[in-house]
Amino acid sequence: MIIGLDFDGVIAREVVVPRWLPSFLISLFLVFAPEMAGHEVARRLGRQHRLVIITARPVEYEVVTRLWLRLHRVPFSGLHCVGLAGDKV
Repeated sequence: MIIGLDFDGVIAREVVVPRWLPSFLISLFLVFAPEMAGHEVARRLGRQHRLVIITARPVEYEVVTRLWLRLHRVPFSGLHCVGLAGDKV
């Protein structure tokens, strides 16, 4: 089964990263802790299902979001950064 999960507030604690922040500082985002309940559920689901992560983060944050997911060992087969105006459904 393919399961879609939201990123901010579900897998990771919701953190607002200002768009004006220089890209080299965005890497500080990697230190934010996972939302423990959602993180654990994602890891369990990922053992038996394909997880697709969906976030309202801008496309510019895709690389750092992928790094965060790998750093915290969240299994995923896809990541969709739809931006604030995007459709998460």
